[in-house]
Amino acid sequence: EKPCVELSFFEGKQISRRENKLFGAMCANPKLAHASEACCREERLQEVRSADKVPGVTFFYEAERMKYDTAHDRCVDYGKDLCFFEKTRIQDTPNDGFRKGYSWTNLDCSINVKINKEGYIAIVHDAELSSKNEVDSQGIPSHLEENDTQNWFWVQWEGPFPGSSESDTCASFGCKTLASGDCLCKTSLNDTPVFQDLSTTNKTDILSQLFIGAPGIPSN
Repeated sequence: EKPCVELSFFEGKQISRRENKLFGAMCANPKLAHASEACCREERLQEVRSADKVPGVTFFYEAERMKYDTAHDRCVDYGKDLCFFEKTRIQDTPNDGFRKGYSWTNLDCSINVKINKEGYIAIVHDAELSSKNEVDSQGIPSHLEENDTQNWFWVQWEGPFPGSSESDTCASFGCKTLASGDCLCKTSLNDTPVFQDLSTTNKTDILSQLFIGAPGIPSN
């Protein structure tokens, strides 16, 4: 297991609310325990309409969250898979709505950024709004939605940024111009090690180049 560090950008999988026919979705990091399982096969309409959660089989305690691969493996062991479901149900459990929360789907999703004139960015999730792709009051949460989010934070730019001048427009960077005048841009992730050989790396090197970290997970 990696230490518990949660980064803002990742190659995501979509998580959806219990009633995906009506409610919206977010993008989550599949390497972290962000959601629960919802077992169904894409080619089986009835399973898509009502994905299963099975006590003692696909989850082992109330409101268990798990990584994407764990959810997938448990569903496969149960004889199903993950899919873009409409609803979920806990088997043999009436009135289960309040117990279900977000569940993993098999859809990929991505992290976009909204950039204002001062160079601040806000994270935007690019995910299907619902199984019918309907825009409603229960869509992508407002703090992650392109028009509503105001969760701005500063980043270090290596040069001009989208929308920073008349020549450095949103379009010149391949970005979309929002009604607010802000830029909406796609992101790509470059995941490479900083040090190739730790045997020649000292404490000064590490502290001068690595700025995010956490203690390792205890072995016991």
